Amino acid sequence: MGNSNIRNPILASFASKLLPYRGLGSGILRAYKAYPDIELIDDRQNNLFKAVIKRKILQVS
Repeated sequence: MGNSNIRNPILASFASKLLPYRGLGSGILRAYKAYPDIELIDDRQNNLFKAVIKRKILQVS
């Protein structure tokens, strides 16, 4: 469903042989489904992509 932007082709070539998952290009959609409050930062100037998942604060009583 998504467009794949392989940033490390060597790592991607090994991952496709070693990992059972075959959903290249669907990670962002899956991340939003699992963590609706995820913050995605695409810093193209510095060639960085960050995914920030905030921990839930546990209330101790």
